[in-house]
Amino acid sequence: GIPAEPLFRSSIAIDIAPARHKLVFFSTRMRKSGPIAQTLDLVRNIDKSKYSVCMVTLYKERGADSLKADFEKEGVECICMGVGRLQSILFGKRKVKSLFRRIRPSIIHSVGMPLYKIALAYKDCPNFTTIHNYVFEDYPVKYGPFVGKIMAKQDLRLIRKNASHMVACSKSLSEIYKERHSIDVDFIRNGVDTNRYEVPTEAEKIEKRKALNIPVDRKVLVFTGQVCSRKNQAFVVDSFAKINRDDLFLVILGDGPELPRLREQYGDRKDILFKGHITNVADYLKASDLYVSSSTSEGLPIGALEALSAGLPLLLSDIPQHKEVVYIDK
Repeated sequence: GIPAEPLFRSSIAIDIAPARHKLVFFSTRMRKSGPIAQTLDLVRNIDKSKYSVCMVTLYKERGADSLKADFEKEGVECICMGVGRLQSILFGKRKVKSLFRRIRPSIIHSVGMPLYKIALAYKDCPNFTTIHNYVFEDYPVKYGPFVGKIMAKQDLRLIRKNASHMVACSKSLSEIYKERHSIDVDFIRNGVDTNRYEVPTEAEKIEKRKALNIPVDRKVLVFTGQVCSRKNQAFVVDSFAKINRDDLFLVILGDGPELPRLREQYGDRKDILFKGHITNVADYLKASDLYVSSSTSEGLPIGALEALSAGLPLLLSDIPQHKEVVYIDK
């Protein structure tokens, strides 16, 4: 259906001449993840007669977990710097600045705040980034309460200073920064390539379950994403175990710090499947009946949008970013 409002609000205007300019996307790796998949979708829809595109990554690619070949199919120049984590901390800005001087980009879009901080060393073109989280909810969970709070304060200062070159990935996230910190950040909502997903027939669903070794006679619930306290999979798994119904089956897709504990506690159950990191999420969505997310904080959840594209109903926690999905598509 047609959304009740525009999918974005942006006041950004870039004054560049109408020649063929170089757009650089800057990331750690071209790994198979939500932000990189979105970057690939952007690249596929860029007018290559007006813009050449370059993908620059800090670290080495990891074989099957890389989308490099997909970017190259789209005519993207891929440059892997291959530096280690310690090198990136000690010499990252200097190495990246030197590389960008050779590339001479017209625009740099950093995929994430850590990359944005490094890219700012290059001053000869506009630097942009997308804000995918609320730092005071995400960082304490990811890095611990003490370090996370310090990092959140540092990034908030950066967001305040460079808000005109940042875009939130949801309206609700934009409103959080406005209401809590009086920072105006434009937003462009996350999206997914709907051509990658389709609503299966009942026969197709059954065949997919057989191929994935999922029971064909149960209602299947699926939860995708990094397995961590912010995503809060433990709440769903604990609740599911207490319900203990023989007509339900739960699939948890993704890797993360909480996965070993959940596997140790519930790994022997026949009605819960922990698959870890996979690259064929669409297959599992096609095999499922209901998408579940109990996240305590999000940007705009890619997993929920993918599930909608696959025709699944959603069971979501009551946070603003989840409400936004419902508001757009009631």
